Amino acid sequence: MDELATTHDSVYQGKLTLEQPRKAYRFGSDAMLLAAAVHAYDGQKVLELGCGVGAVLLAAHHRLPATPFVGIELQEEYAALAKANIARNEAEHQVSVVQGDVTDKALLHLLGTFDHVIANPPYYGENHSGAVTELRRVARQQSDDDLAEWLQSANRFLKAKGTVTIIHSVEKMDELIEGLKKFCGAIRIFPLWPSAGQSCKRIIIHALKGSKTPLSIMPGLVLHEADGKLTERAAEIINHGQSLWESK
Repeated sequence: MDELATTHDSVYQGKLTLEQPRKAYRFGSDAMLLAAAVHAYDGQKVLELGCGVGAVLLAAHHRLPATPFVGIELQEEYAALAKANIARNEAEHQVSVVQGDVTDKALLHLLGTFDHVIANPPYYGENHSGAVTELRRVARQQSDDDLAEWLQSANRFLKAKGTVTIIHSVEKMDELIEGLKKFCGAIRIFPLWPSAGQSCKRIIIHALKGSKTPLSIMPGLVLHEADGKLTERAAEIINHGQSLWESK
């Protein structure tokens, strides 16, 4: 099957529609959780490193319509889909995408600096066998040096006192903390528990550039009930677009 074949999928009860590859990397709950973790005041600018088809950008924009969002995406096919999705959801006035490599220092001159940088970097090492297409492989796999380069890029694009927010596997927590401590403090670890009593597999990590405040671990979020359904709180965030940090 052609890996460029696409599907049209809705989020937030049909309030957003997104086109994405049928067989290559597809967004999921991680995108909605990262979007929910974006906290910005009106007029502040947000940059996403590796924006894929624009799911995080558009989901975050849906909650924060006065906030300008920019995404950088390496793969031409994903960047084109992201731009089409932005137009499809009539968000061109506040959301844009640039095709390029997040580690390309020349992009700093093009885009400038941002109040917030967010990312969902590739999870798997180069030897991971789960990626079956080239588009999926590039989107999901990283070399040993990639994560450090992504953090360096986040630092480069961040204004003083800006924040960086990343969702990643818990296995990379030490590496993330070590890299962030080079330019950030006030690091907050937000565990994502698959269900009550199960080990954490993913985390959201949030940090403030230039801060000296010590690291803290937050209560986190339990995603599923024992029957596999989303918990009420997780459903509010993933299905309805509520902020990760705020309750109704």
